[in-house]
Amino acid sequence: MTVSLFGDLAIPASPSTTAPPPRERPAKAGPGKAQVHVAVANYTGSAATAIANNREVDIASEREEFIRRKLVNRYMGESIGRVPLGILLCLVMAWICWPNVPAEQVILWATVVLGGNVVRFFAENHFARNLRDAPAAEQTRFIDRVTPIYLVLGAGWGSSVLLFFDRMSEVSEFAAWSVVAGMMYVPLPRLALLPCLSRRFTAVFFATALASILASAWFMASSEHAVLWFVPVTLLQYALTRRMTKDMNRTQRGHYGLMFDLATQKREALEAVQTKNRFLVAATHDKL
Repeated sequence: MTVSLFGDLAIPASPSTTAPPPRERPAKAGPGKAQVHVAVANYTGSAATAIANNREVDIASEREEFIRRKLVNRYMGESIGRVPLGILLCLVMAWICWPNVPAEQVILWATVVLGGNVVRFFAENHFARNLRDAPAAEQTRFIDRVTPIYLVLGAGWGSSVLLFFDRMSEVSEFAAWSVVAGMMYVPLPRLALLPCLSRRFTAVFFATALASILASAWFMASSEHAVLWFVPVTLLQYALTRRMTKDMNRTQRGHYGLMFDLATQKREALEAVQTKNRFLVAATHDKL
């Protein structure tokens, strides 16, 4: 209200005389800040993804290392205990063939097989003493170095067909075939633990056996009917053996892989519990 010059009559003030204060506009974020925030978020997400991927790769590598070491150690542990059985089968085969085959042939064959078993025993004993806790790559290199020993044994047992095939009575020949079958199929679950070794051993064994029966038919005038029967049976047995070893190896790998997965989950759970306990201890200490 204002006072006029003509008295005490109050004249209302004009509303236009009081202007409202200017309104402050909110500051807008510049495009540079928004881009920086987006870039930081993308970088953080990429870094987290890379860390997760690296972690998965590390776990996969540890898993494969664990499986390979378990397979090799189990094979060597079981194989070294079966050397006496291999020596016994060799002596049984020599005893069966001795009355019907020249002595020098039996002695030559037995020397090769027995010598291979002795060398194999010392090689596997060296592994048990020095390489049981070695990395899987070093164990694999050792297996590659001693593979020729197993190939010699496979060739020796495959060539045993020359000693008895169509050279003795049916009963004695059946006994000799039983010994060869036992030598081949008894260690098959153990050989399946190492696919590379089992593949080479079975290939050498069946190839030598097939070559021996063909040589017997060519040089010793064996029955052609027996040869025609032996060839498809040998090929069928080789195919079945390869399939069996693949299935056994797949089963064993799955078993040890499951063991690793359970151990990994248990370790991660324990680490999570320990992290939570440390956090609770730190939070309690801050409140006190």
